[in-house]
Amino acid sequence: MGSLKEKKTAIGITGIVSGAILLISVLANLGQIKETWFPKKPESSSSQQQSSSVESTKEKNNGKSSQINISDDSYSAVVTEPPTEAPTEPLTEPPPTEPPVVYLSDLKAVESSMFDENIESAGDTVGNRYYNHFGVLNTNGYELDMYRGTPFVTYYLGGKYKTLTGTIAVYDKSVDKTSELIISCDDNVVFGTGEVSRTFAPEEFSINVENCQWLKFSVVDRLGNRYLYAQYIDFIIANCILE
Repeated sequence: MGSLKEKKTAIGITGIVSGAILLISVLANLGQIKETWFPKKPESSSSQQQSSSVESTKEKNNGKSSQINISDDSYSAVVTEPPTEAPTEPLTEPPPTEPPVVYLSDLKAVESSMFDENIESAGDTVGNRYYNHFGVLNTNGYELDMYRGTPFVTYYLGGKYKTLTGTIAVYDKSVDKTSELIISCDDNVVFGTGEVSRTFAPEEFSINVENCQWLKFSVVDRLGNRYLYAQYIDFIIANCILE
């Protein structure tokens, strides 16, 4: 009995040992198959390939930086453009702004006699009509004397302007007499129409008013008198611009 029990124990141990040896042999064979069919890529080779790809990509892109993503079977490259600065345009000064147009009619008439600037429109003796920026030295056909005086209008410029341009015409309701319109700066005559009648074509004028304080338009007779018993031509002063 003792020997039979010992034999069974020895057989069992032998079987276990044989099974373990067989298992180890199978596992070893599986490791060889994996290395044969699925060889492991060396890390140093992968790093060298990646570095080589980066350098190659940089050369192809003329030194531009590249980002390389490598997978097991493929790779992709994204080229990142270096930041560029937007071209700066040279600073240019804004164009000079033109000063606003100043019409003489925008100024207040400091003193006047027989001067009408509140009518809607006026016509001259040759058919022109004026609607804006005008006034009329208008006697209404009255015979003037020393008490009534003659038509005039005065403006204060204060030396702010250099030139005065405008148009002078004869009012179509004027009597058929002769008169002259003169323009004075600080009591100095700077322009005169000469003796005119109803057959007078509109005349444009341009005068120097630099340093002028007081500007005056006056109607006088052919001798320069202002208080003669006579009828006078009526004048339109239009589109006078100060610059």
